[in-house]
Amino acid sequence: MRGSHLSRTRTLTGVLALATAGTVALSGCGQQKQTVGTAPAPKKQDAFERRADQLVRDWPKVSPVAGRQQALLPLGDRGHLRPVPHELIRAPAPKKQDAFERRADQLVRDWPKVSPVAGRQQALLPLAGADRPKDKGVREITVTVGHSACDAHFGARSHESKDLVVITGWGKRKSNKGMCTEQLATDKVTVRLKSALDGRKVVDAATGKQLLKG
Repeated sequence: MRGSHLSRTRTLTGVLALATAGTVALSGCGQQKQTVGTAPAPKKQDAFERRADQLVRDWPKVSPVAGRQQALLPLGDRGHLRPVPHELIRAPAPKKQDAFERRADQLVRDWPKVSPVAGRQQALLPLAGADRPKDKGVREITVTVGHSACDAHFGARSHESKDLVVITGWGKRKSNKGMCTEQLATDKVTVRLKSALDGRKVVDAATGKQLLKG
């Protein structure tokens, strides 16, 4: 009897041990997480994309598409367009010219039959002279600007045409506060050209006179 009881006890213990191990094993398996993703459905191609893939695959052995399709209109086909009324077409507003640009256009149009500008203008200061260039291929001209000693800044600018290079001096006054004498000062300024001088006449914008011939 005692041996039978002991055998049953051992058997029960073994069963419990196996059950416990199985629980641990199952528990361990349950702790592992695996994420299964789904691939997005392939994007449905439109008529143009299908046609483009066909051309890439088969070109140049391809045929025109059958019929007329709004998604595949031939280039240069304007049959579906309506003319736009003229009043609806708006050109960009022209850029407002400053005093020098207006004067330069006048000189290019009317020179040599021009007159000096009236009075003294800070945007159209007369030039005291210009250095003769070394050759016709130069792209820089050095001029002497006559400006006020009261000017905080000064310089020169140019406008080019086929036959003329119009140059002006300019000055910007200091603050009106404080004393300042109207003494004339002259300084040399170098102007860079867009293209070579190449025989064009250099004209003073303020006086309309020719300074030199390149």
